[in-house]
Amino acid sequence: MTHWAARLLCVLPPLFGCTLFGSAHTLHPCAPCALQVAAAPGFESWQLYLVDWGYNTAAERERAGDSSRITVIDVQQFADLMRGKLA
Repeated sequence: MTHWAARLLCVLPPLFGCTLFGSAHTLHPCAPCALQVAAAPGFESWQLYLVDWGYNTAAERERAGDSSRITVIDVQQFADLMRGKLA
């Protein structure tokens, strides 16, 4: 991820409603992008999710799931997140 893209993600919560239930979240359909955000400085307090129906393979989901920063979620968990039930 380029430096400008990481900076753009920093301003998304107030502009686009990415702050849910008092904390910042970001959802990714692409495992490499999720891994890059997880490694980028300034996102330590963000909760990162990789959706398992996105543009990713089983191996990519496993690799992302190995990260302590990324939670791989399915459609039901996404719905729960939107209802504030997934922390």
